[in-house]
Amino acid sequence: MIKLVQTLRALNIKTFSDRSYDAQRNARINLEGITHYVDLDTLRYFKARIVKAFDSCHGSIFFLVESVAKNPDNSERGFRFVLFDVFGVVVNPRDTYYTTSDKAKKAGYSFLETFDLMAHYRKAIAGKAKAVEREHAALVVALCELA
Repeated sequence: MIKLVQTLRALNIKTFSDRSYDAQRNARINLEGITHYVDLDTLRYFKARIVKAFDSCHGSIFFLVESVAKNPDNSERGFRFVLFDVFGVVVNPRDTYYTTSDKAKKAGYSFLETFDLMAHYRKAIAGKAKAVEREHAALVVALCELA
């Protein structure tokens, strides 16, 4: 896992760290620019509140627990964990709700025990590499057209 984080940092990809004791602020700081999941408008729309937020897996995963409406009229609430990679992708299913934030946190840790982090990042980085190749090809074409 340390090698993964070193590789990400060598690629100038920001890893996660605890930047605030306030869970919502910590989530916004860490996820800013890579996802709108914790933007104030998004949280308000989904009637969600961030109750825990911290880095995990040496900064390669951002772990949050949210209290969220289980239905559109907000008559029932639940807690769930959400795990992000450094590209802002949610890596876990979000269809299970828990009665307490501690149960959601524990379930998140259980998920991480079985999650193949290295396989996930190999696939994610390969996808980014292909996107960069396509962008490079488009830039070369554009440059030739300007000549």
